[in-house]
Amino acid sequence: MALPINKITSLTANNNYFFEIYFNPSEFSEALNALKHVIILSIKKLKFEYGITDLLSAKSKGFYIFTIEDFKFPSIDFRYLLYIGRVVKTNSFKNRFYIYRNSIGDESAIENVMLLTNLWPDNTYVYFFEVKNDKEIEEVEKILVNKLRPYFNEQYFTKKSVHTTSLYKAGNP
Repeated sequence: MALPINKITSLTANNNYFFEIYFNPSEFSEALNALKHVIILSIKKLKFEYGITDLLSAKSKGFYIFTIEDFKFPSIDFRYLLYIGRVVKTNSFKNRFYIYRNSIGDESAIENVMLLTNLWPDNTYVYFFEVKNDKEIEEVEKILVNKLRPYFNEQYFTKKSVHTTSLYKAGNP
């Protein structure tokens, strides 16, 4: 069960619902262009809840995106990008998501993870992009985080690190 809002507020000094949105059409286009150079084997959307690990493969890896959505607002489909992460090498989505799952209701979790996993228990979803190639996973995650700047990613990559990736070079000769 997710932490109640009053408990989250007492644990954090931040205004939990104040998030700046960053949307630069040019950089969004660059992020989409980078995706064209990655071999995505599958995309899976799951509601984030305690049982999410039961639905994940112990062999799949790639990058994942947390969103909040499904607000039942008439005729408008609101979605908000929260976080982009990656799973590489011998790790898997299933193994990685035990950390997030176990943060539900855990007031001692790292603040960003606690907020990400508890603030919107009915509206948090995760998109899993399965990719086999570790270099592609690492490069596309760098580009997506830098270009889309999700609020819960603690740091943004520098322009220098993005411009040196082969995916960026392939899409922006």
